Amino acid sequence: MNTTIYRRVIIEGSLTTRSDLQIGAVHDELPGSPGEPAGKGIMRDANGQPYIPGSSLRGVLAAEIRRATPHHFKKLFGEARLTTKEKAGILRVFDATLPTQTSSNTIQRTRVSIDPVTRTAKDKHLIHEDVLRRGTCFQITIQADDIDQQALDALLHALNRFTGKADGLQLGGGKSIGRGHIQWQQKQIRVLDEPAFQQWLDGDQPLSNANWQLHTPPAPGAAITTQSWRLLFHFDEPLLINDPAEVTDQPEAPRLCYRRHGDKLLVPGSSIKGVFRARARRILITISNNPNVADQLIGKMFGSTENASRWRFHDLTTHIERKHEQTLIAIDRFTGGVQDQALLNLEAAIAKPAITTIVADNPPDWQKALWYLILRDAIEGDLNLGWGAARGFGAFHIGVLDDKITQPWKQLQQQMNEAWFDALDEKIQQHKTGDIA
Repeated sequence: MNTTIYRRVIIEGSLTTRSDLQIGAVHDELPGSPGEPAGKGIMRDANGQPYIPGSSLRGVLAAEIRRATPHHFKKLFGEARLTTKEKAGILRVFDATLPTQTSSNTIQRTRVSIDPVTRTAKDKHLIHEDVLRRGTCFQITIQADDIDQQALDALLHALNRFTGKADGLQLGGGKSIGRGHIQWQQKQIRVLDEPAFQQWLDGDQPLSNANWQLHTPPAPGAAITTQSWRLLFHFDEPLLINDPAEVTDQPEAPRLCYRRHGDKLLVPGSSIKGVFRARARRILITISNNPNVADQLIGKMFGSTENASRWRFHDLTTHIERKHEQTLIAIDRFTGGVQDQALLNLEAAIAKPAITTIVADNPPDWQKALWYLILRDAIEGDLNLGWGAARGFGAFHIGVLDDKITQPWKQLQQQMNEAWFDALDEKIQQHKTGDIA
């Protein structure tokens, strides 16, 4: 076994965003409405330029190394404070910065929070967020002192998990809705071994002039335990996921407009997640006959204030065949009559089929069972996306792709395991009785 210990290692590389990246700084407030959140900014340095805090990247690396090679975790990141073995880590992750100053690398996204039960927009939950554009490239330096070859290899394997793809590591907020995909590109690794370090100590040159050696990176690591599904969405009816940013005060302008990404239709990952989450809750209530149990399990699978989501839903973009413009009269749900001054112009989209990817990080068996039940309903066309489900908008059905071939449901059934459904029944019973591990 190679037990080489390097006195110092300097890793230089770049991080390029492959999806929107949101690392929030503060919550702004609506003018005249103190305490009411209007949106999120992004982290900026003293010159007003976006940057990725070293602490954010360090946190993701720490979680990955704890999962993949836990025996290296304490060496790299240190012991917990207030312990008898309290010790600082050997790893230093510096802030990732832009190589040149620019003002064109951010864009504002507007979204609404969706109630997972009613599947409607929450009142006063319009959120404006500044995000970094795809293709933004940051430069970063990482250092470590007194690191052995095995720990260095573990660190490099973790960095290589930032692939920018669906099954790679993500950074920042909105990971479950497809944000935070970044790609690591290694530039060079310089190492200073013990003889070179002692030679530097005996001289009077700056450390940068020491006898640094270039290090050869390790071979790719073992496969990561993630699962992914490529879903082909067929939109059977006009689709309208409203973009509040498109609404204007012009009298003839639509009051509801579909979301756009350039000249394409944008279906946010958050909208897909919301529909699948609502269907999962309905299935769980049917199986358990207990809404409280259903809500607890939904929180474990799709995320809550106490649990991060294992499932990641990515944005979908597709070409538009044509626009669907319509004028409606709103009906008061209580009186059944026409609402006063409630003429509603809308602009939906007739969309072409499109593919998106859903990724799960090592999902437990009971979640796999629930996932396939959701897929069955989506394949049969029982779900709706966006606004106006009761009016016939947003109907869709999916196909699950194997390479470029749509798998029939019988083939998908063969992938399922009875043990998954036993695990789901057991999980429900545990939550019913309060016997939760």
